[in-house]
Amino acid sequence: MPKNDIPYWPGAMKRKTAAQYLDLGEAAFMRLVDEGVMPPPFTLGGRDHWLRSHIDRKLAELFGDVEEDWRTGSPLYD
Repeated sequence: MPKNDIPYWPGAMKRKTAAQYLDLGEAAFMRLVDEGVMPPPFTLGGRDHWLRSHIDRKLAELFGDVEEDWRTGSPLYD
């Protein structure tokens, strides 16, 4: 299914959809997963899926777009 036919990106995506979300081919996406650049899958309904929020977090980490959690370093949360 072409990316433009998807009205929204689901919270959990199979490999093909996750690759489309990143505008990558499936093989390139899986290489990034194997290298740890993208998050690993989890099993849902007997198939591998990726959480969109985990992909977004990895992208933010890659490009330095992560806001530091205000609790980090606080003695209240050690």
